[in-house]
Amino acid sequence: MENNTPGQKKKKNRRYFKRTTAIKRKDGYESLFIRKSPVPGRQGKTTYIRKEFFDRIQQITRLYNNPDISVYSYVDAVLEQHLEYYKLEMKEIHDKLYKSPYE
Repeated sequence: MENNTPGQKKKKNRRYFKRTTAIKRKDGYESLFIRKSPVPGRQGKTTYIRKEFFDRIQQITRLYNNPDISVYSYVDAVLEQHLEYYKLEMKEIHDKLYKSPYE
């Protein structure tokens, strides 16, 4: 269980507010998620997503009428943003769960 002082909690909330505010802006959203993927879909790995997610993402990407904007490029951008956004938290979890045999 964490012992957060009121100042620590407030700082975390400000960081969350800044991140979510940037994503809510239309230009921020489009610049993050509506773009060509740096890797062609055929060079990536196959994965499966729920049909309802695929259908919703496909509706979004079709609005742009651009062959470079695909379901693959959208999912790739979302994952890239997610991994960057939570990089520190994932590292903390990794360090907590992984104990080196040499320590």
